[in-house]
Amino acid sequence: MRLLEILAKKDDVCSVDGTGKCASDMDFTAFLQSFGGNVITSLFIIAGLMSVIMLIVCGIIMMISNGDPSKVAKAKKGITASIIGLIISLSAFAIATAIANAF
Repeated sequence: MRLLEILAKKDDVCSVDGTGKCASDMDFTAFLQSFGGNVITSLFIIAGLMSVIMLIVCGIIMMISNGDPSKVAKAKKGITASIIGLIISLSAFAIATAIANAF
């Protein structure tokens, strides 16, 4: 259907979308800001998910360690590191969001 609209108004292609702007009039910096924001948000989500997954894995390792002190110590280190990573990723996301909203 969209192709038919373009062909019907081939001499006025820029107004097909109803905005009256041509593709050359699009604001490229706004596109980059939007794209960059989406990429950064995705990276923060991935970092948070990795921290949660690591927390679960280390918890499972601790449960199946059967009291072996070396395995328990490794699991505790992993749990501590994953909690710190989760706190850092959540803090970075909050700071980035605050900065983005300020501008």
